[in-house]
Amino acid sequence: MWPGEQGPGDGTPNSSSRCGPPPSSGLSGTLVSARSHGVAGKNRCATEGRATTFSFRSPDGDIHSWSFVGAADVRDEVPDGTIRRILATVRMVDDEAS
Repeated sequence: MWPGEQGPGDGTPNSSSRCGPPPSSGLSGTLVSARSHGVAGKNRCATEGRATTFSFRSPDGDIHSWSFVGAADVRDEVPDGTIRRILATVRMVDDEAS
């Protein structure tokens, strides 16, 4: 869990937020993560889920975001460290240069 998250069973969604840049990205914004709990597992595709979203403003004031959505509590769950390493690569790109 990331700082600020609440454990399962307390009746509230898990979430955390912080202002500041993801590691080494140079962007400032808000990072929020959430996890579901109590999904009824009636088939093999019914799993808990998790999401992480980073939102930030461009130099022009537009709001942009990057999101990760995946399964939780499964054998191949993407670890928090991997999500943070991917998040650290988020950059503003000049549309005219690409």
